[in-house]
Amino acid sequence: MKKRILVIGTILSLAMVTASPLSVSAETTVISGTIANTAVLTAPSNITFTNFVVGTNTGSSTTPGSVVANASGWSLEVTDAKVESKGYMTRADGNNLSALIQVGMTSGSVTTISLYQAQLVADTAHGYGAAGTFTIPLYVSQLVGTGDLPGAYSITLTYTATPAS
Repeated sequence: MKKRILVIGTILSLAMVTASPLSVSAETTVISGTIANTAVLTAPSNITFTNFVVGTNTGSSTTPGSVVANASGWSLEVTDAKVESKGYMTRADGNNLSALIQVGMTSGSVTTISLYQAQLVADTAHGYGAAGTFTIPLYVSQLVGTGDLPGAYSITLTYTATPAS
């Protein structure tokens, strides 16, 4: 009987130890992220005139450019970064063609570089400044005069897309 009481006492004391409240510890981890306001730009493809002729020479980019934006409010700037002779096709020696290059969104709307930018900005019907994809067409017209010197001429248009702040 003493053994039975001793065994029952041991079992009860073990039950008391296991039944006592355990110490619980909890911590948290926060996972967060930010989506940056982006305006990803692809400039229109290059345009190469193989041989200029006296008179009007026209062409267009074979692949239009685009701006893909994840939020509205972005802007696009088109510039000729040259300090002198802005808007003119220029030879490596600094000589320019006599006429400004004309650029536009369509072959019938070619104008100066700054007015081309204004055409793009005004094109809200096709999504300028909105979230989504905006297409940037490029058509050019270059008048070559009889007094223009032979040689290779070029102009570099710089497109800059800026996401909304």
